[in-house]
Amino acid sequence: MNTFGHKQLLALLLIAALSLLLISGVWGTALYKLDALSSSEQTTPLSAGSLPTTTDSTVTESTSATASTETTTGGRPTVRPGDKVIALTFDDGPSATYTPAILDILEKYGARATFFMNGYQLGTGKASLLRRMVSMGCEIGNHTADHKYLTELSREEIYDQLFRVNELVYSLCGYRITLMRPPGGHTDLSVMEDMYNSGLRLKTILWNNDSLDWSFYSDYQKGLITREEAVQKTYDMICSYPMDGSIVLMHDIKGITPDVLELLLQKLSAEGYTFVTISELFDFESLGETAYFSKFYSQYLITPMKSHM
Repeated sequence: MNTFGHKQLLALLLIAALSLLLISGVWGTALYKLDALSSSEQTTPLSAGSLPTTTDSTVTESTSATASTETTTGGRPTVRPGDKVIALTFDDGPSATYTPAILDILEKYGARATFFMNGYQLGTGKASLLRRMVSMGCEIGNHTADHKYLTELSREEIYDQLFRVNELVYSLCGYRITLMRPPGGHTDLSVMEDMYNSGLRLKTILWNNDSLDWSFYSDYQKGLITREEAVQKTYDMICSYPMDGSIVLMHDIKGITPDVLELLLQKLSAEGYTFVTISELFDFESLGETAYFSKFYSQYLITPMKSHM
């Protein structure tokens, strides 16, 4: 073969090699993207099991299937060690009137909170409100469908009360609930085991700072005190407790609560407090199964409930 032939052969081999590299690169990139997409579709454990319920079958099916659009603010704490933190929580909502006002105030101070919701308060008209909460980094929890005391219900009734709220919230905003606050704080080991054995993976969250906003608001409505007095008494009640690491109980269906929140955030923000969600306050991941059989009060005090499991 002459010199010209050798050059042609080398050129052809070089072109073939470059083509092979290019094809490999394209496929490699495609496979990487496919793998990344597959990873992004991995979901957290389902919040509800597969026991029969009265929930609409279409909604139930969406929960039992994996979904890549789930939203959650749970996970590792985002606060720095040494930060002064408070978890503000709101029960019995959401209210079409007062919850948006509360979100406005939280946003004003760069604060986050956890909202424990009742099923009877939820509907398609609340979808944008829930999405706003999530977009702000707030957390949504379960407060039962009808605000019934769980200690007075059967296992099937407990499941129904909690599962329906999980499904409603998921259908409205794609959020997967992981926390539960029992109405009135009424819970025990039997309730927690019934939840767990029926497939509900919900941590029980109580409180150690009770604002009594509902009581002072009731006194105002009865004409026993003025509105200003109701706001001040609620604010003073919250401030009478140790603050750092506390879980504050309020209600976003009471007309005085937004005013109380404004006073509270104005004072405590100036004192260097950070307002976090429950899942930012606790490191649930490190607790494992223990988290499902504990009553959580604050960052510094976790009360476990013994289990035979």
